[in-house]
Amino acid sequence: MIRLKFLDKNGNLISEPTGNEYFRSVISFLEEFRNSEEIIVNTSGSTGKPKEISLKKNQIIASVNQTQKAFDLTANDIAVCSLPINYIAGKLMLLRAEILGMRAIIIEPSANPLSGFSESTKLFFEENSAKFFFAFVPLQLQNISENKVNLTLLSSAKVILCGGAALSKDLATKLAKNNLRVYETYGMTETVTHVAIRQVSENTGPLPFAFLNGIQHELNEQNCLRLKGLTTNNQWVQTNDIVSYVGENSFLLMGRLDNVINSGGVKLHPELIETKISEIFTRQKLTNAFFCFGKTDEFLGKKLVLFVEGNISIDLKSFLAAELPKFEVPKEIIEVEQFVRTESNKINRSKTAQSIL
Repeated sequence: MIRLKFLDKNGNLISEPTGNEYFRSVISFLEEFRNSEEIIVNTSGSTGKPKEISLKKNQIIASVNQTQKAFDLTANDIAVCSLPINYIAGKLMLLRAEILGMRAIIIEPSANPLSGFSESTKLFFEENSAKFFFAFVPLQLQNISENKVNLTLLSSAKVILCGGAALSKDLATKLAKNNLRVYETYGMTETVTHVAIRQVSENTGPLPFAFLNGIQHELNEQNCLRLKGLTTNNQWVQTNDIVSYVGENSFLLMGRLDNVINSGGVKLHPELIETKISEIFTRQKLTNAFFCFGKTDEFLGKKLVLFVEGNISIDLKSFLAAELPKFEVPKEIIEVEQFVRTESNKINRSKTAQSIL
């Protein structure tokens, strides 16, 4: 059974969590899991209307076992849980510790979960550093990486998972240069978190995801991935993710079918274009969030536009035109004061665009 410690907002280890509403919700969820054969989880809502899904305990155990085998987790490891408990990624970090008998440190979720660490807390991590198991979203890793002490703290972690959104090339390079053992994950609520992983490296170009053992996979007629395994209760799950196989058990993620932009007969994958734009942003030292979208056009049907959060002080379109293929240059750049985001802090593309277009 899990052994819990709690970190308050000042980074101090505390033994009595009942005065904190979030910590109470963690304890309540653990009790619910122990006393039920299934749990109810919410999808993030980043690609559609949020919905409730019922997951059986055997699916969760199967997911935990896959992760345990992939990263050689043991009961001697310490899981650091800093993702929201109301979504699947946060629930599974906690349940991995519960099922594997690990110790767990619960940190109230924030954009930088290590920001309040006291010196005594850092010392605790340094004394046990080789045993820690972390999971973050890219925003958290970005904020953590801006502090050299935090990077040092993470440098000897056993494994660091990162999911929920794509890492920027700049951040991936920074993490790799600091010898952090970070793995990007691919998965969803319906598959009980990740079913494929790829290690972050300094390599140029997109790297393939490798399927975890026990995951069956195939493509439909639109090259969208279908998945099946113990984590899906042996039922096929159809995704909207267009992929390209690299060998038998790995793939490149091209983007979502519902994001594809048909512009004058040319099919554009926004996620692939965003990867290239991210590198341009890095070279120009731009830190604005952004995404590509299809805007209705009289002649093209849809035209590629770039939404940018905040103001841009340079002639961005000229830089994009100089480095991107003709069809991948946005026809328009739209600055937005603030993007619409989901509760899990993912950019909601459609709602942001609808509020402007």
